[in-house]
Amino acid sequence: MAGHEREDLVDVDPADHGDGSLPVLRWKQAGRKELATRRQLRDMGLRPGGQEPAARIECRGGLRFAWLYRIDRAKPKFAMTLAKEAALDKAMAARQTCGTCARRYHHCIPLKTLGSCLECHDGTPADPPPTPRPQPQPPTGWPPERTQLDQWPLPPVSNQAARTAFTFVAESEGCSPCGV
Repeated sequence: MAGHEREDLVDVDPADHGDGSLPVLRWKQAGRKELATRRQLRDMGLRPGGQEPAARIECRGGLRFAWLYRIDRAKPKFAMTLAKEAALDKAMAARQTCGTCARRYHHCIPLKTLGSCLECHDGTPADPPPTPRPQPQPPTGWPPERTQLDQWPLPPVSNQAARTAFTFVAESEGCSPCGV
């Protein structure tokens, strides 16, 4: 063995086609326990986590495909924070707000093709004209007469009496009058 040089060992992947490409699976051939698409990972509360795709799944004769990732290497999804939610709302507001009338809709507006909402583009009013509503009438005897308000059974309280009542309540609850 002195005259033989040892060749480096090479790891051989049985699914590798020899050209470095990923294995291609057909529709419903991928095992759901080992591989999943991004959408399937998201439904499981996971994300790919920086891993490379492990395989490719094709359907419709190869016209459509999706990358498959290993589930055991996937990481948990990031939690939504208030800052992320505010940034997402700001981005969606830019897509849902008309630049002409400044209305925000519940759907994205075709700003690239029309430049405004459909109502501004066509010239039709977005809101129907307001219909006059009958004003509600106040009940009879309202507001109450001033003499009725003066007859409440509340005697006037001096500041010294209020301080004494507060001190009594505070000491009975185990705290001093200064609040410490």
